[in-house]
Amino acid sequence: MIIKKIYIRNFRNIEEAELLFSDSCNIFYGDNAEGKTNLLEAVSLCIGKSFRNSKPYSFIPFDSDKKPQIKLWYESDNYIGKENLIEYNFEDNKALIKTNGISQKNAIDLYGEMKYVFFVPEQLLMIKGVPELRRDYIDCIVMLQNKSHKKIMESYREILNHRNVLVNEIIEGRANSSMLSVWDDFLVKQGVNLTFGRIKYLSMIKEFAKEFYHLISGGEEILDIYYNSSVFGKIFDINTVDFNDKCTIYDVYSKKLEVLNALNDFCGIFRTNIGAHRDDIIFMINGKNAREFGSQGQLRSIYLVLKLAEARMIKEYNKETPVLLLDEALSELDGGRRNFVINNFNGAQVFLTSCNKGDLKRVSKSKIWKVRGGRFELYTLGQ
Repeated sequence: MIIKKIYIRNFRNIEEAELLFSDSCNIFYGDNAEGKTNLLEAVSLCIGKSFRNSKPYSFIPFDSDKKPQIKLWYESDNYIGKENLIEYNFEDNKALIKTNGISQKNAIDLYGEMKYVFFVPEQLLMIKGVPELRRDYIDCIVMLQNKSHKKIMESYREILNHRNVLVNEIIEGRANSSMLSVWDDFLVKQGVNLTFGRIKYLSMIKEFAKEFYHLISGGEEILDIYYNSSVFGKIFDINTVDFNDKCTIYDVYSKKLEVLNALNDFCGIFRTNIGAHRDDIIFMINGKNAREFGSQGQLRSIYLVLKLAEARMIKEYNKETPVLLLDEALSELDGGRRNFVINNFNGAQVFLTSCNKGDLKRVSKSKIWKVRGGRFELYTLGQ
């Protein structure tokens, strides 16, 4: 996929801008809070969803009633030479999306249609933060590959909510614990599907990430990743648990819930503290948990190689080259690690923001814009 052009009006601090992009690398250079990340967010809105997870009304410029508008022209890998148009408008406190003039029910419906990978510094917390962030990370990857994963997630959450309501009624004496078995059966089925999807794609990514991390660290460090299931234990790859044997898998999940229910019944306390909603992803560097012992440089390197691994997986699995949206991805890295990232774009179209003028010289065949106050001026090295 190649993004050819974008037109933006009244989006955050960008009053109006029209940019023609390079098919290789596009660099947006300038100080903080000038509009570099806003440009990347505008791109991400059109090809999937905001990486900031922002509400649409937050796009409106401060103290303004002007409506944001974005138009993005792109070519797919399968139809080079045929431009497609995505239009993003905001009316009556609602985002409206059109693809080649056809309205989309929801912006999230586009998610997965166009392949892209984004790096934003805020997401670095994923490595060291709460497990929910890591679950969200892998779920986003799976949704990009398999749209049914979103429905599985929604179904699982709905079932879990119903079960938790029943749990509260049991605690209050308004229901009997024997009634849990109905919701447990539903929870087991969707829990297995949710876990399988996560492990399947994490198994693909982890091998590429391990390879990239070994190289980015100069061969001195080894990255291991495993899925820590509250039901099945530590899973190192998809073959650790035979998900093809659904009867056995369901049986293991069901027995775990039976033990949990018996324990809760004995203690008089009911919680749904096992299941896909309590799982985690563990990152290890040379056998040590990166969450506890990793340095800032190591944590940033893990996140970077995960992004490079995502791009590699998409290219090999989907036979399509994703667009890379990299916001300040090179900051806080030494020269060797910066060069490694730049040399592993693998022919993808790249959108890179930077406050560091030295980064401009590292990327060949790049188109550069100087960004100031939401305005974009083409920039030539040496200015």
